[in-house]
Amino acid sequence: MQEIFSYPRLTSTGVFNNISHVYRQADMKSFVSYALLRGVRVIPEFDSPAHFGTLQYAYPELTALAYDAQNNSFACLVDPSKQATFDMLSAVWGEIGTIFSDHTFMIGGDEFWACWNDAPSVVTWMKAHNFTSVYDAYYWFERQMIGIARAHARAPMAWLDVAGFPAHNESYNDYPDVTVNVWSGCYSGNWQDDVSSLTNGNMSVVVSGPFYITQLNDSPTAPHFTWRDMYSVDLANFTHNSSAAVSRVKGGMLCAWDDAAQTDASDLLVQLSPYLLGVAEAWWSPQAATSGVTPDDARAHVQRCRMLARGIQSHPIFGSPYEAVSCVREAEAVLAPWELEA
Repeated sequence: MQEIFSYPRLTSTGVFNNISHVYRQADMKSFVSYALLRGVRVIPEFDSPAHFGTLQYAYPELTALAYDAQNNSFACLVDPSKQATFDMLSAVWGEIGTIFSDHTFMIGGDEFWACWNDAPSVVTWMKAHNFTSVYDAYYWFERQMIGIARAHARAPMAWLDVAGFPAHNESYNDYPDVTVNVWSGCYSGNWQDDVSSLTNGNMSVVVSGPFYITQLNDSPTAPHFTWRDMYSVDLANFTHNSSAAVSRVKGGMLCAWDDAAQTDASDLLVQLSPYLLGVAEAWWSPQAATSGVTPDDARAHVQRCRMLARGIQSHPIFGSPYEAVSCVREAEAVLAPWELEA
């Protein structure tokens, strides 16, 4: 969580530790500038209506549900029936916009779980507004979030969960500025079908589904992608992939959630590095150069050694012939002369 001045309790009482677990605004501005100078975009995400557990502690008057101890969940906390809720969300996004220069806001919207049905005040509000389904209310909420992003002159990005507009009397054509993050394929579903539907409906997408890092004991039945699997994904390989539809695929997103990947800040870079090697080359190269090409284990191993020699921790590349090969003897081969002198 980053420091928020307009609603200060979000980061003073609503976080695990307001000293060690809050990014100061000055630090974030420095981080964003550092990234920008190196050609890296930093896109902020402020997720709602779920994934907003801090609200229960900070501003309980804006929440719809109390903490669900049985399911250990803060799902659907945000109360959509109060204007004060949207005043808060708009103010926070406005403040975030002074720190992050990117033109995109990630508004979230995932893992809704329909739990507003369990909030009596929201059920009463839904009936008063003639919402026939809790999902009518959910999509209405997400339209308000899209409007807030637009009001702050930002292009909204949202998770795939919000893309059910056609089933609720909406049209993708009404949202040409919205980019949808397609996570299908990571646990279930087919990312190609969703990409085809969205891009042919005039919406832009970022694909994350086939780029999830998961551990077997997190979800034994889920697919577990290797770096070779990720390298070989062709983001243009979907039905009805006209040039116009393919142009709406903005790229991929490598995901390493702490629960699924079983990682934290202590080993995040170590875990990520083999995957980063694959997706970075695949995404930053012409599709013709990587499509159908067998990933080069030897070259990946040399790059891993180069990273280690420069002080960047990197995990061995599992399943590679070089998995157990030490990088010590490669050090002189991968470092430039001035690096060896250092």
